[in-house]
Amino acid sequence: MVISGKDAFVEGVPCTTSWSASFVAGIQPYVCSATNGGTGIVEGNINWSGSMSGLGPNPPMLPGKEYAFKGVIDMLQADQLALDGTVLIENVSIQFPIAGGGPITWTASFGVQGSLESSSTGAVDPSSKLAISGKDTTVKIDPGGTPFVVPDVQSVALAFSAPSVTYVDGGVTKRTEGNLSANLTFEVLNRDIYQTGYQPNSRNVVHIEIGDTTYWLLDQIVFGGLTNFNVNVANRAIVGYTVSGQWSAVSQLDVDNLGQLKSPAGVDWFGTDP
Repeated sequence: MVISGKDAFVEGVPCTTSWSASFVAGIQPYVCSATNGGTGIVEGNINWSGSMSGLGPNPPMLPGKEYAFKGVIDMLQADQLALDGTVLIENVSIQFPIAGGGPITWTASFGVQGSLESSSTGAVDPSSKLAISGKDTTVKIDPGGTPFVVPDVQSVALAFSAPSVTYVDGGVTKRTEGNLSANLTFEVLNRDIYQTGYQPNSRNVVHIEIGDTTYWLLDQIVFGGLTNFNVNVANRAIVGYTVSGQWSAVSQLDVDNLGQLKSPAGVDWFGTDP
């Protein structure tokens, strides 16, 4: 039966917008004297991977962690098909579309521990509040000292990664968790490339604020570069550039302190409150 994806969701993931899965055999070519000028192919190990996306600034899964995954294809058909398995989250990204004013969105990619199995077991689509617009997002640097609210930010992106190491068990691919990293990027409209607060090689605590008391805590960000500074006479585009930085798990070079990552929901992705 042909169906659309309109009644799909991922169990335990509020406001799912999509999910996907890939099921691939790592087939291998070979050539030898017995292939008579052609190329032979041998069967390979199986590797499952996938992704899921949703709305909001609080992705419900952390990179480098395992989760029970149930991707529901359609609960309204009699067979109630789903794919079940254990997944290891490898990448999570969050987009804050300030200029566009659309909802804050996230995407997570994963590798499967073995295989996803077809299932007809029921599941529940969790309730969710209304989506949160990205229009009021602000970037605040040094919030505990002399706060600097970056003016005229047009968009913000956070990218978290914990690349796995793979191995094969019984012909299927499995994974062990990797080290956590995080990157911050934001677009600003500004004619001054020497703006204080985010110069290359500076480090500081950063808040990505989506409300008066709600924010992503990034302790600390080491700013790496200002790029795409473009002054265009022909199309009279507003002058601006891209600011990028990377999260450091060591917050100070001269003190044995660890950094911290905390979501707006108060979930510690790394470290804890001092």
